[in-house]
Amino acid sequence: SMLTAVVTDIDRENKVIHTSMGAVGYDILVMAPGIDYNYKKQFPTWDAAKIAKARRVAPAALVPGGEHVALDRLVKNMEDGDTVVITVPAGKYRCPPAPFERASMIANYMKKEGIKGKVIILNETAEIAKGAAFKETWKDLYNGVVVHEDNCKITDVDFDKKVITYAQTVFKDKEDTEGVTTTKTLTYGVFNFIPHNMSNPVIEMSGVATTPDGFKKVKMATSAEKPVSFQTATDASVYAVGDVVGHAIPPSGQAAIWSGKECAKEIAHALRGKSYNIASVLPFKSANVCYSMVNGNPEEAIMVNHEFMVSGPVIGSKGSVPKGDEAANKFRSKGLGKATRDWYRGAMSDLFN
Repeated sequence: SMLTAVVTDIDRENKVIHTSMGAVGYDILVMAPGIDYNYKKQFPTWDAAKIAKARRVAPAALVPGGEHVALDRLVKNMEDGDTVVITVPAGKYRCPPAPFERASMIANYMKKEGIKGKVIILNETAEIAKGAAFKETWKDLYNGVVVHEDNCKITDVDFDKKVITYAQTVFKDKEDTEGVTTTKTLTYGVFNFIPHNMSNPVIEMSGVATTPDGFKKVKMATSAEKPVSFQTATDASVYAVGDVVGHAIPPSGQAAIWSGKECAKEIAHALRGKSYNIASVLPFKSANVCYSMVNGNPEEAIMVNHEFMVSGPVIGSKGSVPKGDEAANKFRSKGLGKATRDWYRGAMSDLFN
């Protein structure tokens, strides 16, 4: 059965979860609460009112629900000449290709509707998931429209005047570790403000051990018998899957589905007094296959394929981005566009049928 409620407290000692709909006891608890946004740590001088305004007028749209609707409305109401700004946070965040896929498809929408303007990506680092494939797409399809800026740290935003203040550091070469930092401002029409991500507060509420970084990933159990596990390091009765895990795997939908299945096997064995070693199925090719749509007419996409493996006490991953159209020597292809829709239908069927 399913209970729709807000978790208000987790009493691990007595194995009781307190919710807005009453208390629920458990024998085994699986935590998959997803992410939250860490505005407060990123902008310690911002008060609750400014953070609330940021959420409302510059939605991050990484958490399902009204955020996506709000961002869609902002894009569809943009005016000719508007600048769309998308930020990419440092650290772990949900769906690493998301900001770059959005930039591509917003540019595609502007192209289709005849809207003049730019889509500027302010990236706090220089890392781009599926980087070569996205850069090729931007050059071929959206040259001069999609602009990616490296090493841009947002310092403040005036949401009334629609002005972003940021510090951009430029490095001469790979040996240059200090660089030259310049403070800049940028006026926007539409702002998809993706702040630093963190594990959902339910994780802190549970009291399980987490990593010391800003995201607070759940520390996972490890032993000689079972080097990797979805059991938490803190409590043998509590497991974690999805964005919050301490494993070095992508925080993606496909990875969450794979993790959920492996976690279920682990629990099923434990309930029968047996042990299930996830390491026995590793390395696992194509454990995470992630598609990103980059063109609308024709529908074209790019992809990344991750292999999962044992990497010390955690599950590690290694990604590769294949050429979708080998004949044309291009990363994007119509075949991958079709595969994107097929993947979604398959994932929904796998989850709910």
